[in-house]
Amino acid sequence: MGFYDTASEALTDGMIHYWKVDEYGDLTDHVGSGLNAELFNPNDIYTEGQLNESLVETPLFRGRDVTYHDNTREGAIGYIFRPVTTSSTSFTNWTLRVRAYLKGLNDGGEWQYALLMRYIGIGVSDLNYPFGATQLEEVVGTSAISLNEWHDFTLVKDAAGLHLYVDGTFIGNVASDKVLDPYLAVFGGALGVSDDETHSSSANYYWNGIVDDVGVWSRALTSVEVGQLVGEQIVGDPPVIELGSYDLPLEITVGPATGSYSLPVEIDVTLDTGALSLPVRIDVYDVDSMTLPLAVNVYGDLNSTAWSFSLRMAGVDVSERIIGTISIEAEEDSARVAQFTFVPESGVIDPDQYLGAAVEVFYLEGGSEFRLFRGLVDVSEYSMGDGIFSLTCTDNRQEHIERLSVSMVDALGGAYSDHVFDGYTTITQYFEDVLSTIPASYDLDVNGVPVLSSWAPPAEHELIDSQYITDSVDVVLASRRDLLNEVKIFIDYRYPVLRERSHAYQWNAPFTFLEFLTTKNHTLPNRDMIEGAVSGTGWSLKGSVSYTLQPESGYISLGGGKGTNWIIDEQLRQYLALGANFVIATRWDQTLTERYALTVSAPAEIAAIGAITQSENIVLDFDNPVTEFDSFLVDPPGATSYVGLDKAWVLSDYDALQSAVNCAYRKAVKDILGSHRQNSVTFSMPINPVAERSDYMHLLSIQVEAKGKVRRVRHDLNLDTGAALTEIELACYRVKAQNADALYVLNEFSIGGAAAPIGLTILGNHIGGQQYSLVENDAWTGYVGNMTAPYVGSNLYNAKFAIATPEIPAATRDPLEYSFELSATVYIPQDLLTITV
Repeated sequence: MGFYDTASEALTDGMIHYWKVDEYGDLTDHVGSGLNAELFNPNDIYTEGQLNESLVETPLFRGRDVTYHDNTREGAIGYIFRPVTTSSTSFTNWTLRVRAYLKGLNDGGEWQYALLMRYIGIGVSDLNYPFGATQLEEVVGTSAISLNEWHDFTLVKDAAGLHLYVDGTFIGNVASDKVLDPYLAVFGGALGVSDDETHSSSANYYWNGIVDDVGVWSRALTSVEVGQLVGEQIVGDPPVIELGSYDLPLEITVGPATGSYSLPVEIDVTLDTGALSLPVRIDVYDVDSMTLPLAVNVYGDLNSTAWSFSLRMAGVDVSERIIGTISIEAEEDSARVAQFTFVPESGVIDPDQYLGAAVEVFYLEGGSEFRLFRGLVDVSEYSMGDGIFSLTCTDNRQEHIERLSVSMVDALGGAYSDHVFDGYTTITQYFEDVLSTIPASYDLDVNGVPVLSSWAPPAEHELIDSQYITDSVDVVLASRRDLLNEVKIFIDYRYPVLRERSHAYQWNAPFTFLEFLTTKNHTLPNRDMIEGAVSGTGWSLKGSVSYTLQPESGYISLGGGKGTNWIIDEQLRQYLALGANFVIATRWDQTLTERYALTVSAPAEIAAIGAITQSENIVLDFDNPVTEFDSFLVDPPGATSYVGLDKAWVLSDYDALQSAVNCAYRKAVKDILGSHRQNSVTFSMPINPVAERSDYMHLLSIQVEAKGKVRRVRHDLNLDTGAALTEIELACYRVKAQNADALYVLNEFSIGGAAAPIGLTILGNHIGGQQYSLVENDAWTGYVGNMTAPYVGSNLYNAKFAIATPEIPAATRDPLEYSFELSATVYIPQDLLTITV
C-alpha cells in the first residue's frame, strides 16, 4: 500500500498481468487479461497467505512468518497466490516485478545478508515438488537488505539470462534460457532471503515480510525502465474509503514492540460540508492496550471518487455549459424528471429553442458510462438577471402511455369493467383504471423501456450495509387511519326477465250436428266473431285457430235407415264454425335485481387495530334490448327457461357481473396493499447510478434495518462541490397481524325452473229462444246465439263470441330483488423494519 503515484504510460507497454494484492484482498488482474489469482498452499508446506491488517494502512497478503531456521522451507511469492486460470502464451523474454516489505527475524536477528530471487518452473505434474534440482535457477545479491522498509524487486529475463534489480539497482545475474510459459505466468520468480554471507546451498532461504504489487511483462524491461518503476504503482488509483464504509482500518497493530511508529496514526477525512466531529487523530499510549476509539465513522469524503458527467442536448454535448447541480428524480408511477441550469452561448436567443429538445445525462466513472436520464425538455425558464436557463425535462412517460393500445394495456394483466370505472374516453384513462387493479408500479427505465414492477417482496434484496450516509437515514411511518383494512363493495346487478304467458281455449257447439240438422237448429258463430274476440283481449293469437266445420254438401245418414241430402254453400261452410281450438299469449318484462355485498378485508389486522373501512357502490343496469318483444314480431336472443307458468328469457350478462366483481375486488386489494406500504425509509449514499424503482433493497444501518421496494430515486450531481449523491426511498409493507388470502365465491343465480303445462279454458254456449233461456248476461263468455225457430215468448240474445283472459298476478310483474353476501380476505406482506434506539 505504500505508494500511489501513477507511472508513465510507457511502463505499462507489454504488461500482461498486474495484481495489486491489496484493496482488501484484491486478487484481480487489473490489466484486463482476466487472469485473476487465488490464495493457495501447495502440499501444506507453506503457511497459507492471509490478510494482514497489522502493519500498514491498507491490508496486504503476506507469506508465513518464519519462527525457526529450516533450510527445507522457503517462503516465496509463488506460494502466496496463483492464477485461477493459466495464461495462453509463452514468452522468451519477460520481466517480473514485486513490491515487498522485509521484516526482522523472529529469532531475534536484526539483519538479512542478501536477497535471493529464483526462477522456479512449476509444471502441472510436479506442482508438489517445486524445489526439484532441475527446476531452479537463482540470482543471489551480495548486499544486505534493509529491514522494515518497502523495496522494489525486479527479475528481468533476456537473451543473456536472468538479471536481478533491487530498488532499481542491478544486483546480479545468471545465464538462463527459461521461457515464461502458460504455467509459469506468476510462478516465474520466487523471493527468498539468506542469513548466510556465503549463500551456500545449506543456507536458510526463507521469507519474512509482506507482498504488495506484482507485475508481469511479456518483454525484458530496460535498466532505465526498471529504475522508473521504483516507488510507482503501475496501474490504478489509490484505495478509496467509500462513503459510509466501515472497512477502513479499525484495528491498528503496532509492531515491533519498540522503534518508530510508522503506522498511520493520523486519519485525514475530507468532508463536503460540516464539521468533523469524529477523532481523526489516534494516539497510541500502550501497544498492548488499545483503549482508544478505533471505530471511526466516515461521513465523507463525498468527493473521493473521481467522476465526471456528460449532458447531451439535441445530440450535442453541452456539459461545459452546465452549472450548479444536476438533479434527476424518479418516483413510482410518475415520469422521471431531470433539472439543471444551462448557460447559453452569447448572441440572440430564441427563448423556445430548447423546448422538446432530446436530453441525455450520463454519469462517468472509471472508464464506465452510466445513463441517468433520457427524455425531452418540458419546461424552459430564463433568468434575465443571471442570463441562464433553468430546464426541466421528463422521460416522456405520458406520451408513452398515450401511444399504447388497449391490447397492450390488457397484456399488463389487470382488470377492467365499464361498470366499475364508468367507461373511458382516452387510452390514458383506460391505462390508469387497469393499473389501479395491479399491485405494481409502471415506470420507464433510463433507456425508456417500460417496466412493470411488482410490489410483492422478492426472496433476495440488494444489501446496503456500508455505503449509506449515517445521518441521512429517516423513517416515516403510516398512521393508523392510513392503514385501510376493509373495503365494502355494494353491487346492484339489474336486468330484465322477459316473460310470456300462454292460455288455451276450446269451444264446441252445444248440440251434435245431427241435432243441429233436425231438431236443434241454431245460429253459429263465424270466424270473424271468434278471431275478433281473440284480438279484443289484448293478447296475441299464437299460430292460428283450429276450426271444426259443418260437413260438406251430400247425403247425411240420420240413422234408422233414414237420411237426407245436405246442401251448403262451401264459402258459408268455411265461414261458420261448429268448434274452435286456439292459444293466445301475452308478454311483459319484469325487472330482477341481484344485490351483492362483497367485503374484502384483512380480518387479522382488523382484530389488531380496528376496522378502517371504505365503501364503493357499483350498478350494472341492463335494459330490454328487444323493442318489439310485446308485439310477438321477434323472439329474444338466447335460451329460454320457465318461471312458474311462464316461458322466460333472462336477459342477464353473467360475464359482465363476473368482470365487475373481479375488477372491484382487485382494485380493493391494491388499495389495501397500497395503504400498508406507506411506511418510508429514506437514505442517501454515494451515487448509485444503476439504482432503479424496480429494485428491492435491504438497508442495514446502525439504527435502522429495513427491506422494501424502491419507491423513489434521486441523483444529485453537485458540480460546485464535486459531490455525487443518490437518495433512495424504500416503501415498506407493515402489518400488525397477517392472514392468508381467500377469494370470494360467486355463483350464477337463476330463477328458472321446469316447464309447466299451459292453462286451458273450455268455452260454453248460451242459446236464446229456448223455453227456459235465461235473461242475457253481458258477462257471459263463449258463444251467445239463438235458436233458428225460437220458442214463443222466450228470451232472445245478441249474438257474440266472448273470451275472458286469465289474471296475471302482481308478483309476476313487480320488480324482484335477491340479496347475496360475498367475502374475501387479503394477505398483506410484512417487510423488515426495525429501529434500534
